[in-house]
Amino acid sequence: MKALATLLASAAFALSAPAAAQSFVVTNATVAAGDGSEPIESGYVVVENGKVAAIGSGTPSSNLPAIDANGAWVTPGIFATVTSLGLWDVGAVSESNDTRAGGAPFSAALDVAPAVNPNSQHILVHRAAGVTRAASVTMPASSIFGGQGSIIDLGADMNPITRARAFQVVTLGESGARLAGGSRASSHALFRNALREANQFGED
Repeated sequence: MKALATLLASAAFALSAPAAAQSFVVTNATVAAGDGSEPIESGYVVVENGKVAAIGSGTPSSNLPAIDANGAWVTPGIFATVTSLGLWDVGAVSESNDTRAGGAPFSAALDVAPAVNPNSQHILVHRAAGVTRAASVTMPASSIFGGQGSIIDLGADMNPITRARAFQVVTLGESGARLAGGSRASSHALFRNALREANQFGED
C-alpha cells in the first residue's frame, strides 16, 4: 500500500505540473490496460505530454523520468458515478451551487452541461486523486426527476463535456414518495405517466 500511495502521489504531482513536465515512465508495475486483456506483470507505462503513449512488459527504452511502482497496480483513470462535480464550489453560496433547481417545473428537461464549471476546485481535487471521468447531474428537488446528466472529462482543458444529456436521474423510494405527495405509489404513477408521455412525444 505504501508503494501504491507513493506511485499515485508521484503521478499526481507529475500530472499537475506544467505541460512541458507531463512526460514520465512508470516501471516495474502491474499494468491493467482496461481493454479486457490480462494484467501485465513487471510492466511499464510511458506518459508523454500528459497522455499514455505506450504500455508493455519489461523495461522501456526511454530517457524520461522514471517512477518505480515496486509491483503496484497501474490502471486507467477512475470513473466516478452520480456526482455533482463541476456544479458547485461552496455549498452555502447559492451563486456557486447548481446541484438543485428547487421550484423548477421542468426538472426532467434540466441539462447540466451548460452549468459545469471546468475550473471547479472539486474537479481539480478529484483529478489529482486519479479520477479522470465522472457522471455529473443535478439532484431531484421539486420533482422525482433530477434532470439530464453529463459525462465529463476531468482534464485540464476548458471543455469538460464528453457526452451531454447522457442519462436522466429519477428518485423513487421514500425520497420519491415525499416529492410525489407522500406515497411511493404516487411516485411510480408519476414515473409511468412520464414514460408514456415521452413515448407519445417520440411518435409525433
